[in-house]
Amino acid sequence: MASKARLHNIDESRLTVTKPKTKAVGIPAVVNSLKISLEQMASGKAHFTGNELEFIKVPEGRLVLQTLRSHDQYNTTIYGKDDRYRGIHGGRRVVLVNEADIAELGFRDGDMVHLISEFRGTERRADNFRIVSYSTPKGCAAAYYPETNMLVPLDSVADTSGTPTSKSVIVRLERAEA
Repeated sequence: MASKARLHNIDESRLTVTKPKTKAVGIPAVVNSLKISLEQMASGKAHFTGNELEFIKVPEGRLVLQTLRSHDQYNTTIYGKDDRYRGIHGGRRVVLVNEADIAELGFRDGDMVHLISEFRGTERRADNFRIVSYSTPKGCAAAYYPETNMLVPLDSVADTSGTPTSKSVIVRLERAEA
């Protein structure tokens, strides 16, 4: 433990360890690094920093899609086709879009569309989604994953964590042929 403490420039004389409440064999003691950090600061208070907001440039006629789970979904395991949180019943191939965006894009609630993401000159498609008028912010849309996973570019990731940008995929809607 001492070598790890030195690695993070922690004053080992002030190190505190929380012992586990279980008697199970092999469970290590947990170091409360937040407490250590706060104790080392002169004020004894946390110091927060902020980052500048970076706004996504969305081309005209496009929406920012976020992928989301339904209430009966655990990660990618789907237990049903209803989403009582959003009032969706009997299917998951829906795209939730602001009413004003639906009209501006020339669609109506209930129309069938294909979702096409565009990133660095490459297009990805997810076909046959029903538009649902929903109270999303203007310029935004939402659809369930894993049905829309193919729209997320593999090389579009967060700067630090490397997490896929599943909450900010630029898409256009194309009318599906009846």
